[in-house]
Amino acid sequence: SRRVGPSQRQLLLASSPPTVSLSSTCVSSHQRQAMGASNSKKGLEKVTQRAESRVGKITVTGRYHRNPKKLEDDYKLDSKVLGSGYNGSVHLAESRQTGAKVAVKDFKLHGVPKEKKEELEAECEIFLGMDHPHVARLVDVYEAEDKLSLVMECMSGGELFKRVTELRRFTEKDGADAAWQMLLAVNYIHSQGVVHRDIKLENFLYDSPGSNHLKLIDFGFSKIWNHNTKMALSCGTLSYVAPEVLERSYTSQCDLWSLGVTV
Repeated sequence: SRRVGPSQRQLLLASSPPTVSLSSTCVSSHQRQAMGASNSKKGLEKVTQRAESRVGKITVTGRYHRNPKKLEDDYKLDSKVLGSGYNGSVHLAESRQTGAKVAVKDFKLHGVPKEKKEELEAECEIFLGMDHPHVARLVDVYEAEDKLSLVMECMSGGELFKRVTELRRFTEKDGADAAWQMLLAVNYIHSQGVVHRDIKLENFLYDSPGSNHLKLIDFGFSKIWNHNTKMALSCGTLSYVAPEVLERSYTSQCDLWSLGVTV
């Protein structure tokens, strides 16, 4: 389906829990400002404080790694590419400690202004603090000079869209179960001050083959939202997007419209 806004679609088979307009933050100075505020130091401090208040400073910062700590120290990268986009690619990897499979999303930082890097870091800390059974988890973040690597929970069960297409129809019970899980996911991210802005069938994945457990992925257009300021960036997927998004004046309720279309 056709998008409006930035062209790339992040393949988060995993995250943020991030989560974030991670890709859009890197490629455009006009997209997403943390907490809907300016790029001021004060605004960044507030974002970080919110993360620390949820899960503790050590828990959050302990999973945001900088040089000399490298991704390869903790994970063995597979040559298999799970997906690619305008600003990076997604690779399969394996934890050296546990053997668990993860998805690694790389974001190019070349040419990104310092203030944007700081904003991105602050938002990563928010998504590292997110923890919900129906939101794909951001496990670790590794910052290098030229790229930012996000280690995501690997979702191997496939898209809800694919399952609906293959089955052609859901029973009322299966449909109700899927809708309930999606509602729980959206309610949780909203409670954390995050608006997804690209809710659709393709962005809910099953955690394993044959499973009925759904998780929300792809925080490529998401925003940490200040409730006192309406959002103005027109983004998302056209067939799911709320009318007010196209009018460039909207709130978190845009996710509920998209969820209604999805259901």
